[in-house]
Amino acid sequence: MNTKNVNNLKGENMNITLNTEATTDEMVAQVLPTLLDAIKQKAFVANYKATDEEALGLIVSKFTQWNAGAILAVAAEALEDANFDSLANSIDKLQGVK
Repeated sequence: MNTKNVNNLKGENMNITLNTEATTDEMVAQVLPTLLDAIKQKAFVANYKATDEEALGLIVSKFTQWNAGAILAVAAEALEDANFDSLANSIDKLQGVK
């Protein structure tokens, strides 16, 4: 099994091990719950029970550097992956892609 330790921007170990031979579904299941829990603890005010969707939205907005077009592209790709093609196409039309 190939594994990879993932480091944060400061080089500190985040204690996430990724099996690079896993399927993408398995990789998501390995990494996302830990990442979402960490984001919910760090990024939201005390005693607020953030949802996974809120934490994932925060991750996407930061990763895309708050670029609306990139955020919409991520949303469209997620919808397409989930076979909601007509909704994905609607988002693409908002962006002027299709």
